[in-house]
Amino acid sequence: MGNPDRIEDEELIKAFLDGDRDAFESLVLRHEKSVCNLIHSITRNPSYVDDIAQEIFWKVYLNLKKFKGKSSFKTWLYRITVNECLKELRRATSSKKLRAKLADEKSGLSSISNEVIDKKEEQDKIRELVNSLSHLHRTILFLRYNEGLSVKEMAQILNCPSGTVGSRLHNARNELKDLLLPFMKERGEDNSEH
Repeated sequence: MGNPDRIEDEELIKAFLDGDRDAFESLVLRHEKSVCNLIHSITRNPSYVDDIAQEIFWKVYLNLKKFKGKSSFKTWLYRITVNECLKELRRATSSKKLRAKLADEKSGLSSISNEVIDKKEEQDKIRELVNSLSHLHRTILFLRYNEGLSVKEMAQILNCPSGTVGSRLHNARNELKDLLLPFMKERGEDNSEH
């Protein structure tokens, strides 16, 4: 089949549907890292990543014949990813698992050595601020800035109009800016004129 890195997703899908099981493995390998990053961004829980990713790719395997190509494969895959993450978060929240894991993470932070450098503390603080955003705002910011998706692509993934995504993106940016300003002032880096 040639070098899988040079073959478009659509060609790999066609090859898979024609019986080439290696084509599906190539699709998984191509998209696995970005799917795992999206899962982690939404759930904020590394222990969920492998299980949710496995479920996502199993669903893709079972439903790839239903993919119509109205959007890119990546958009379709991200839509499945967002849905699976939200389903897992609902499940975890209802059973109190998420709250217990977050409490464990917070208590684990206190055991960090005093030798941790300022840069690490700053990154942790920024990560904490980003994690305090709603699932929706974190997801929108991740899709835009980590994955580089357009508003139109995000609208397809989130299953809502482009105008709604644009508005939510604007709100997410403003909320993050409002959270970051006190932190930046504290560090003497207030650039609010920009």
